[in-house]
Amino acid sequence: MQRSITKMASAAPWKESLQRALKKNAASRDSRYVQLATVRPDGRPANRTIVYRGFLAEGDTLTFVTDSRSRKIAEVAACPWGEVAWYFPNTREQFRILGQLTIVDSQTQDAALQKGRLVAWKNMSDSGRQQFLWPQPGEQRGDDDSIFKPDPPTSQDPVLDTFCLVCLAAEEVDHLQLPKNQRRLYVLKPPAAEGSVGSQEPAAQWSTENLFTSLNCCLPAWLLLLLAPRWRFTMPLVCITASLYAALYVALIAHTIMEGGSEKIDMFSFDGVARLLSMRSAVLPAWVHYIVFDLWTARWEVLDSLDRGVPQILMALPIFFTCMLGPAGLLIYLYAIRPWFAPLATPRVAGKYE
Repeated sequence: MQRSITKMASAAPWKESLQRALKKNAASRDSRYVQLATVRPDGRPANRTIVYRGFLAEGDTLTFVTDSRSRKIAEVAACPWGEVAWYFPNTREQFRILGQLTIVDSQTQDAALQKGRLVAWKNMSDSGRQQFLWPQPGEQRGDDDSIFKPDPPTSQDPVLDTFCLVCLAAEEVDHLQLPKNQRRLYVLKPPAAEGSVGSQEPAAQWSTENLFTSLNCCLPAWLLLLLAPRWRFTMPLVCITASLYAALYVALIAHTIMEGGSEKIDMFSFDGVARLLSMRSAVLPAWVHYIVFDLWTARWEVLDSLDRGVPQILMALPIFFTCMLGPAGLLIYLYAIRPWFAPLATPRVAGKYE
């Protein structure tokens, strides 16, 4: 079984995989049921099935709901650690999510958490909200079933004091994909007592953030276009740089497709493109896409300006804006500079600048 370890950045890379699994298993109502394990005050384990209620405010924190009178409240108060086991039968994959739990009740002062609690309350069904009017959980049930049939609160009614939001802030995510025989472990904070976990990450395995930063290696090519357009090595070096970035783009797109991201691609609607650009795996390919075409556009601008004898100092403005704002730089060159300079009577020697 393949196993890789990734240290999670500020945006959770596992979130997209989880959302993709939820989408692929949406036809099954069971796909939103997870098992939450906690520790009882006496040290014994406790486990139960709960319902996933979404992420907190579009962040990376998982949310569930519980009754303020349930045993979970005391368990979390004694030990905030919990772990979710989440199996998706259609795609045969499992997520185990370890982290610290936070109970958000009527006394919680944090405004953002209270907003999340209110959103969860409004999103509940009437029958779901009705359960928080039931008798004390765990008490012996009598013969009077009417106590389980009170008038259900509506989404517009005040949140009941018994209604609590449970937040799980992930610190470690273990993603197992059985069809690929692949396991990925995402680690937010390597355990202090297990230094070997960090050492298992290959030294050559770059994080997404490192790869993004490394894309600045194209800056020398821009400086050559700006400062040394007539140097015989400038155009070949710019061409090589653009080609390498184009190859990187192809590799990134291929990786996204192999990971299953292609199922979300819809280039024929605004919502589809918006969803695509909101995907974490689409950020790097999109950025490399911009770099390649902006650099190649600037190369054409410079070559054309050499054919027309445009003073080098005038090219600083379109090159800068092509680098920073792409089409804006092209417009400046096409309509503010190029019309003023006719092609030279003696064209440049073929190959001299390329």
